Amino acid sequence: MLLTKIALTNFRNLDSKVIDLNENITIVTGPNSIGKTNILEATYLLMTGSGIKDEKQDELIKIDEKISTIEGQITDQKSTTIFRVYLERNDAVKKVFSINKTQKRLFEYAKQTIPAVFFTPKLVHVIDGEPSGR
Repeated sequence: MLLTKIALTNFRNLDSKVIDLNENITIVTGPNSIGKTNILEATYLLMTGSGIKDEKQDELIKIDEKISTIEGQITDQKSTTIFRVYLERNDAVKKVFSINKTQKRLFEYAKQTIPAVFFTPKLVHVIDGEPSGR
């Protein structure tokens, strides 16, 4: 299974963005503050159902907007599946998960996505630290 496309609407500082991902490697480059990390965070949220900083969920939705969506296309040899996270800002941020337009609970949703790990500078020791610290 491969994530082949991700579409973002009102996610952090991005109005609308569609990214086609290469099956071998995708490199995201550019100057500071254009949304590179936001694309990584959106991918992680799409795959796990949780943001990188879950205590700051309100910041996932673009300022002055009420809703945000993250939609990803996952393709395998036989089919294509659309995973979607809908975020709505009220008193708190409400998340609605769906697979192929069918609403799912987080538990059901997370079981069907691709496993994902988000390496931050704090986690680099996991790959280059002492074996006892891994």
